Amino acid sequence: MSSRIVRTFFFAYFLLTSTKVLGWQQGTPVVNFGREADRSGGAVTAIEIDDRGLMYFGTSQGVVVFDGESWQEIDLAGKGNTRSISYDSLTDRIYIGGTQHFGYLTRDRTSRFSYTDLSTQISENHLFKDVWQIFRFNNEIYFMTQEGRFVYTSDSVIYRHFPESYFFRVGSTVYLSEANGALSIFENGNFVQNWDQSSHSKNPTFQVLPLEKQRHLILYPQSSPVVRNLIDGTITVYDQPLSSLINEHWMYTAASLSDTLLAIATWSDGVFITDKKGQVLRKFTTEDRLISNEVYEIKKGSQGNLWLATSYGISMIDMAKAFPLVAPDSANGFRVHISSFVHDYDSITYTTQNVDTARLVGRETRIKINFSKPGVDYYSVQTYHYRLLNYDTTWYSTTEPLAAFGGLPNGKYVFQVKDGASNLEPSELVVVVAVPLLAFFKGPLAYASLAVAILGLAIVGIIHRSKRMRKKLATLVAKKTEEVTRHEQELIRTNHNLLAVNEELDTFLYRSSHDLIAPVKSIRGLLYLLKASKDELPQYLDLMENRILRLENTLLEINSYVKNSKSEPLATNIRLHSLVNEVWADIEFIEHADKLTFMNEVDSDLEIKSDPGLWKMIIHNLLINAIKYHDGRKESSFVRVWHSIDNKVFTLKVEDNGQGIASESLPRVYDMFFRANANSKGSGLGLFLVKKMVDKLGGTINIESEYAKGTLVSVSSATLSFKVNQPETRQTHTSHLL
Repeated sequence: MSSRIVRTFFFAYFLLTSTKVLGWQQGTPVVNFGREADRSGGAVTAIEIDDRGLMYFGTSQGVVVFDGESWQEIDLAGKGNTRSISYDSLTDRIYIGGTQHFGYLTRDRTSRFSYTDLSTQISENHLFKDVWQIFRFNNEIYFMTQEGRFVYTSDSVIYRHFPESYFFRVGSTVYLSEANGALSIFENGNFVQNWDQSSHSKNPTFQVLPLEKQRHLILYPQSSPVVRNLIDGTITVYDQPLSSLINEHWMYTAASLSDTLLAIATWSDGVFITDKKGQVLRKFTTEDRLISNEVYEIKKGSQGNLWLATSYGISMIDMAKAFPLVAPDSANGFRVHISSFVHDYDSITYTTQNVDTARLVGRETRIKINFSKPGVDYYSVQTYHYRLLNYDTTWYSTTEPLAAFGGLPNGKYVFQVKDGASNLEPSELVVVVAVPLLAFFKGPLAYASLAVAILGLAIVGIIHRSKRMRKKLATLVAKKTEEVTRHEQELIRTNHNLLAVNEELDTFLYRSSHDLIAPVKSIRGLLYLLKASKDELPQYLDLMENRILRLENTLLEINSYVKNSKSEPLATNIRLHSLVNEVWADIEFIEHADKLTFMNEVDSDLEIKSDPGLWKMIIHNLLINAIKYHDGRKESSFVRVWHSIDNKVFTLKVEDNGQGIASESLPRVYDMFFRANANSKGSGLGLFLVKKMVDKLGGTINIESEYAKGTLVSVSSATLSFKVNQPETRQTHTSHLL
C-alpha cells in the first residue's frame, strides 16, 4: 500500500514539474567548485568518500581532499593525472590509479598524507596507459587497465594478463563484465558466466544498481538496461522509459539516490534525475549552472547531496533544494573532523584518528585547533559547539572552523567539538601541557619567584614576633589576593580580545597574499607567451593589463583597509550631491560603466557634517559594485543614488538593477574576502571595507537584494548633523526594485 502511494506521489509530482523541469527559481540548487578544488581548472574524473566523510577528487594534477571547510592538494610525487580512486576501510588506505601510475595514500602525523607508488614494481614488459578501475576482491586490490590486471597483495604487485573487464559489487553480489559481451557472477569461489550480452550490447556493463528486493538493474552506455532476478538468475530487458532515455543520451554512469530516485550522468547532456522506471523528474545542464555537461562520475554525499566530477571541475546539486517536497535519503552523518593542532603558529600536528593526543613540551603561549564538518557545502555557514574540559565550564558556539586558547597551565585537557545541527557524539582531542619546570625561572618569573620567597620569609618572621602582626598580615594578604584575582580576570578578557584580533589578521594576511599571488603568476605566464609568440602581442598585452589592474585594485583596497583602521574620522561640511558626482567622474570610464545609466537624485542643497574621505570611499565601493555586477542581459541597466531623512535619521541609498545577491549569501556579504558571485573578479574586500567605514562613522548599513533583479544598499546615521535649505521641496523616493 505504501509503495503505491509513493508511486502515485511521484507521478503527480512529475506532471506538475515536467513542463518546468529547468525553471525552478527559488534559488539555484547547483554549487560549482572550480579553482578552489583544482588549481589547474582541468577535468575531475573520480570521487571517493572515506569513513570519516573526507572527500577525495581525482584531477589532472593528482588528488584533492575536501573536509567541508578547506581543500588540500596531495603530492603524488609528480605522477599527475588521476583516473580512479578507491577507499579501503580495512586498511584505511586510499588507492589511486592514473596515467601510467598506481599506488595508495596513508595518513601520516607529520605530513598528514603520504603516497606509496606501487607502479615502480612493474617491469618494462608490462607497461600500461591508464588505470580505469580499482576494486578489492578476496583481500586483494585489483588495478584494471586495458593492457591487463595488476593485483596488489601483501607487499607485492603481480601482473595478470586478462581481457578488458570491469568489477561491480551490489550488496554481497560481485559481477565481472568483459568487453567481449560476457557477464559473470562470483559464486562458490569462482566466476560463473551468467549471460552473454553480445547479442544485446557490444559495450561492457557500465553500472549495476539495486532496483528493489531480489532484483539488480544492469546498465549499458547506449543500450537498453536489463534486470537480473536474484532468485532464479534470469535476465530480461528492462522495458521502461529508462531504456529510451539511455538510448537517446548515451549514459556514462549512474547512481542510486534513494529507494525511489536514480541519477543518470551522460557523456555530453548533463545529469538526469529520474524515478526507478526512468521517468525524468529534472534535468541539470550548464543552463542550470552546472560547470560542464560532460559528467565522469557521480556520488551521493553524507548530507544527501549529489557530487559530480566533470570535464571542467566539480559541481554539487543540493537535492533538498532541487526537490523540496521529496528530499532524497541522506547517508549517515559524520562527526566533526579535527583536522590539525597548531602551537605557536609554526608547530603543526595533523590528527590521524577520531581520538588523538597533542603534546606541548615547550614553553606554551598559544594553541589553535582546526576542525570541519565533512561532506557539507563549502559555501554554507556551519555552526559548531566546542569546549576544553578541565578549563571551560560550558560549551561555546562558533561559525568559524577553529578554537584558540592561551595561557594553559600544566595538565591534561580534553578538547571536544560537535556539529550544532546534529546529535552525534563530539570528536575529541587530548591536549597535554607539560611546560618544563625551568621555564618558570627565566626572565620576569624569576624576579616574581624571588619576591614571593622574600615575602614568605618576612611573613614567617612576623608570625613568630607577634600574633597581632600576623592578623594584620592576614588581612593584607586577603586584600592582595582579591587584587590579583581581579587583575587575572582583566588579563583573561584582554587575552580573548587579542586572540580575536590575531585571528582576523591571520585571515587577512592569508587571503590577501593568495589574491596577490594569483595575478602575479598570471602575468608571469603571459610574459612567457609573449616571448614565444610575437603575432598575438596586442592580445597578451591586454590580458597583462587586465591582471595588473586586478592587482592594483587589490592593493588599493588593502591600503584602504589599513588606512581606515588607523585614522580617526573628521567632521567637516560636505555637499553630498557634489561628492557623488565627483566619485562617478572618477570611475565613469572604467570597463562596463558606460552600460549603466547613472542617476544622482541627492538634494543639491543637502549639506552634512562628517568625514568626506570615509563617505567618498563608501560611495566609491558601492558604485563600483553596481558596475561590476550589472546584468548585461537587461535592456536598460542603471544605478541610482538618493537620500531620505526620517525622524532625524539620515539615510543614503544606492540602488541598481544588476545581478542581485542570492538570499543564502546575504548573511556573509560583509565577511572579509567573501565573494557572493561565482563569476566575481574582485578581491572580496569591498563590502567588508564599507562595513568598517560605516562602523567608524557610527552608522548602520542594510542590504536588500533579490537574485537577478537588483540590490538596494542603505547607509544610515542618527549621529551626524545635516542641513537642507528648502526641506519642503525634497521629494520622497521609493525603490524601483524591492
